[in-house]
Amino acid sequence: MLVIYTTHQRTKEIGIRRVLGASVVQVISLLSAGFLRLFGYAFLVAVPLGWWGAHAWLANYAYRTSLSVWIFLDAGLLIGAFAVGILLLRTFKAAMANPVNSLRTE
Repeated sequence: MLVIYTTHQRTKEIGIRRVLGASVVQVISLLSAGFLRLFGYAFLVAVPLGWWGAHAWLANYAYRTSLSVWIFLDAGLLIGAFAVGILLLRTFKAAMANPVNSLRTE
């Protein structure tokens, strides 16, 4: 949702950058940098909280499994791949759009 909202809000900026000569790769990297930074911060906050919650929950059972760091890394990589895929699709669509259509309302 954040990617869709960001690309929608910055449509005119993307159009202006494209008219002034920015490439599609430059526009994608511009929009991706902030989103990936937010994803990294969220992951750094979620891993310790998730480990603590899962450890406290598993403590109530007589037979429990150990928590490995790989569980959290695999989940982060899977969600990160999904988020980057959506990010690339939406930003590529916004960057490839005709800049005249986004600037016509001005």
